[in-house]
Amino acid sequence: MSAFTFLRNLFTSISIVLGTVLIQQTIGSGSLTSKIDAGTEGDDRRRSYVTGLRNMWIFYTCTASVTIIATCFIKPKPVKKSEDAGEEHGRAEVLEA
Repeated sequence: MSAFTFLRNLFTSISIVLGTVLIQQTIGSGSLTSKIDAGTEGDDRRRSYVTGLRNMWIFYTCTASVTIIATCFIKPKPVKKSEDAGEEHGRAEVLEA
């Protein structure tokens, strides 16, 4: 369970970084605030930001689609029965007889 939690947190962090990189490359600047400080027109800022959000949405939709398709290939794992439980059950039958 701890490995699952670790991997989930790791991939969440990677996902945030990738999304930020996608939006920054679309905007064309090193940071999101530099575009605002540069004094560009409001429509240009808004258009480039919306384009960045669109690219992020496409990325996350593709990632979610791949994971949903991958779940179809997960096979059930049989549950192992404990040997101790079987021995205790056998002892109880001997004692009752």
